[in-house]
Amino acid sequence: MKNTIFILLLLSGFSLQLSAQKGYEEKCTNCKDNKIDYEKYASALGTGNLSLGYASFVSGIDNEANGNYSHAFGEGNKTAGSRSFAAGYYAYAFGGTAFALGQYVQTSSTGAFVIGKGYNDVQDEFLANSIANSLMIGFKSTKPTFFVSTSQGGIDKTGRIGIGNITSPEAKLHIKADDDEDASIMLQPTGSSYYAKIIFGDDNHTISGRTGKPLMFNT
Repeated sequence: MKNTIFILLLLSGFSLQLSAQKGYEEKCTNCKDNKIDYEKYASALGTGNLSLGYASFVSGIDNEANGNYSHAFGEGNKTAGSRSFAAGYYAYAFGGTAFALGQYVQTSSTGAFVIGKGYNDVQDEFLANSIANSLMIGFKSTKPTFFVSTSQGGIDKTGRIGIGNITSPEAKLHIKADDDEDASIMLQPTGSSYYAKIIFGDDNHTISGRTGKPLMFNT
């Protein structure tokens, strides 16, 4: 009888230990000073985070995930749109399925992506993409260096590329220089035996040249 009581007490203590361990793990899931909507299955790791969207998740410090199924990682990042993603340092993904990666970057439209670094932590000095279904890349500026537009009208169509501060490309490749520079393209072959060449449709219509040789036009 004494052995039975001892075994029961031992099992009871072991059960309490497991319960305590389970509770500890749940507490560790939200760590310190996080605000989480558990009824929406939200979760967080780190401290000072806000996770309120349905099945949202944050990790780090002072992040906010307000959009359903959204994720925020790092410091000071925010998501507001459903299925949006923000990571880095003060990266904001506002808009459904939006993506913000880097520092001082922001999106504000559905399907807008931004990668890079804005000029400063002042809101109007962020690198901000407000164009739906597009990609913007830039560093240490409020203007993009590289832009990809949405596809031009169909399942089998493709978008346009903008280089420089151009977010409405008027050609397949649209290059726009800054105010104090030339709009230039450089083709640099490796070695003096090879040509820099522009092909117009096929090899019968080209402009080419190489070091020490005259420029050649073939039509």
